[in-house]
This record gives sequence, structure tokens and C-alpha cells, in this order.
Amino acid sequence: MTKIVKKTRKIKLLNISFTLFLVLGTAFIFSTTLLRSYNVALSAKVSKMNAEIAELSKEKETLKLQISELSSYNRVTAIVGDELSYDSGNFVTVVETNEEE
Repeated sequence: MTKIVKKTRKIKLLNISFTLFLVLGTAFIFSTTLLRSYNVALSAKVSKMNAEIAELSKEKETLKLQISELSSYNRVTAIVGDELSYDSGNFVTVVETNEEE
């Protein structure tokens, strides 16, 4: 009878380290690429928000200017002077000091 001999494979330290190096290198390249693309996406969002903030700030300043022009004393007296007789007792000046920014 012939004897069956089983060969046991020995795992060498060099094979394990090479496989680990390949896996870690692939993971590093993948994570670096993923983080760069995420960083670019965030930078685009930030620049878009900054442009929107600048546009809204300009619009806010324009609206403040329009409010000050429309609420000027001369304009109010001109409008009221046409319709009513001018009596300083009929006017009440309201000043709003609560300014949010």
C-alpha cells in the first residue's frame, strides 16, 4: 500500500507582509481620492454660499437705502400736505431702534 502524504503549506512572513502592504496601499489610495473629491465638493459649496451672502448683503443695503428714502420727513410731509392740512400735532414719529444683523 502506498502511503498518502499530506503536504502542509507554511505561510511565510514575507507573503503576509506583501499582501498586507498591497491591501493597505490600495486602501490609502482609495481614501485619499475620496477625501480629495469630498474636499473639492465642500470648497464649491463654501464659495457658492459666500457669493450668495455677498449678493444678499448688497440687497440688504439697497433695501435699507430705499427704506430711509421712503420714510424721510420731506416725503411724508409732501404726501400728507396734498391731502390734509399740515398740523404738527397730527404726526407721530416712530423710531425703531431694534436692528438685527
